[in-house]
Amino acid sequence: MKQHGIPFYRARVAIGVKVALASIGILLSACTAGAAAPTANIDEVLDVVATSHTRWQTVQGQAVIVWTGPAGQQQEYVQEFVVSQPASARFASIEADVAPVYDVWMSDGTYIYEVNTAAKSYTRGPLPAFAFDLSMFDAPDESDPDPVFITHPFSMLIMSPVPPHWFPQQSQVHGTHSVVGEEDWLGRKVWKVEYVSEDATSLAWIDQATGVILRFELAGYVDFRMTSIAFDEPIDANVFAVPADYVRE
Repeated sequence: MKQHGIPFYRARVAIGVKVALASIGILLSACTAGAAAPTANIDEVLDVVATSHTRWQTVQGQAVIVWTGPAGQQQEYVQEFVVSQPASARFASIEADVAPVYDVWMSDGTYIYEVNTAAKSYTRGPLPAFAFDLSMFDAPDESDPDPVFITHPFSMLIMSPVPPHWFPQQSQVHGTHSVVGEEDWLGRKVWKVEYVSEDATSLAWIDQATGVILRFELAGYVDFRMTSIAFDEPIDANVFAVPADYVRE
């Protein structure tokens, strides 16, 4: 699946499993193994992130998000997510400090739904055609001198505190990425990548096999952690269907 600007290789960009709708959240806990000496080239790592959407077909699991406000106040969310490319997804709030009106955001590949499971009601709107248009990945304009974001179109519909297309695309303008270690997260090998700019320092734990960001920290703003994840397992199409007894608003 794939904003703070930066020129990039004009390459593909990950959907990157945007497991955090701004109004639906996530919270759990996990731990990492001790860091090892970094062995990967940072350009190669960022390219894996940028091409993430080509490295998996389905992904599902849970994630945790802790938001920190300007006065130090925090909100925690726990969210379940299921994504099946090219454009089916379901994000469900299972724990939240502030319960959202619609606790499920969903796309079945044709429509987008916001679902209130307590009221058994939902809204429905069309999935924009641009969600399926990957043409910018096929023929990037290498001659254009201006920095341009290349974002997976479906990912633009899903709000997230960790936009993966954003992470590898910022270095040439705003700061510098570096591989600071390799660890295990959820039983998967990850690169630990630090991004430093004049404004902030952030850390991302990047799955080496898929390029998906499994954990992300930006001090004083957001702490995002996947607490379970599975790639390329079969997903029942009913996961993306509104129950028959729910009423459309």
